[in-house]
Amino acid sequence: MTTFSHMSRTFVVAVLMMLPVTAFAQEATIVGSVSDSTGGVLPGVTIKAVHDATGNSFETVTDSRGQYRLPVRTGAFHLTAALQGFAAPARTFELLLGQEATVNLVMAPSTLQESVTVTGDSPLVDFNQSKLGGNIDPRQMQELPVNGRNWQDLAILSPGSRTNAVTADSPTVIGSNSNTQVGSYQLNLDGKAFRPDGMPAATLIPPAFGMAGVNLHTWGGGWGTVTYWNAFVANLELQGQGTFFDARLNDPDKYPVAARAGFGNKRSENDMVSSKLAALQFYQLAIPPPTPPRGSFDRAAARRGEIIFNGKATCSQCHVPPLFTEPGWNAHKASEIGIDDFQANRSPDNSYRTTPLRGLFAHMKRGFYHDGRFATLLDVVDHYNSFKRLDLSGQEKNDLVEYLKSL
Repeated sequence: MTTFSHMSRTFVVAVLMMLPVTAFAQEATIVGSVSDSTGGVLPGVTIKAVHDATGNSFETVTDSRGQYRLPVRTGAFHLTAALQGFAAPARTFELLLGQEATVNLVMAPSTLQESVTVTGDSPLVDFNQSKLGGNIDPRQMQELPVNGRNWQDLAILSPGSRTNAVTADSPTVIGSNSNTQVGSYQLNLDGKAFRPDGMPAATLIPPAFGMAGVNLHTWGGGWGTVTYWNAFVANLELQGQGTFFDARLNDPDKYPVAARAGFGNKRSENDMVSSKLAALQFYQLAIPPPTPPRGSFDRAAARRGEIIFNGKATCSQCHVPPLFTEPGWNAHKASEIGIDDFQANRSPDNSYRTTPLRGLFAHMKRGFYHDGRFATLLDVVDHYNSFKRLDLSGQEKNDLVEYLKSL
């Protein structure tokens, strides 16, 4: 079996970016207590935090001890407390990713007609958590003299971060050099940012075209079709209001981040995503693969390569024409294709899918396989010639490459 990875524009995110986005992500937390001017605790106080950028509000009520805990998004907030008979104090502050801010409030009797407003900045040291890490806030991103405004160069300023060497032989590196590629880290599921060899664990974004008749639509087996990922991206990445269910994400060993965040069963009160999934799927399945332009491949060599593809190289056993993937459950174990199983083991059934091959010419600059590990199609053919012991000649390998470019 041959699996080829592509770099493609993804219509999923482009379309879903138009969906309403609301405050669902619990990216930071506000905690504290509320007391009166004598120091007595005040239960039943309504705590309301309004996100300055979006206008979204978050509310909770203090418990019997006068304490509260309010999960919110990152950003600037205006926080108020309300209880009949008391003046409403207010605070304004900014929260960064993963931060837990302590905001204690004192409420005076309303007959005093007092209103207290306090403005604060994010603290340099978070005394509420002992984790090794930190945040680079928007001011630093604008002001620090980092060449190219590359987010990874900023990230290494945070305690506990690490980086690795960048070379021209590592096409999956995301950075500000000529090898820049946009990919997906899957960090919001398992938190794995690096492979065992120290290289980034990002994968290339698979193409959104040519999916009609194809069962599995992503690199890893078991994730399902494009409509699964439409729901996934809209609900869990773009933080839209909707419903998403996948009990497999509740596995704390395989998907610790997703399990902790409750991603396996998200249900918004006002579902604004689910009604759009059918039309979006219909549209995406109708997108045909692009036709190779005239002169982009050697036609005579491609005709010879087709014979090799269906015969000596045995490619068509898995890449079944005209879909060029297997009808049915198009997935295989890493041992069947001669590569490591790191990315396969991040998927539900620990496998790689058989990737459809049509439109390969559109992805010649980004590498092949899920992580771009093979720079050219000839590199892929060489890999399988060695792994499968096909004994292809140099001419046969070149003809096979021309056929792949013609699909």
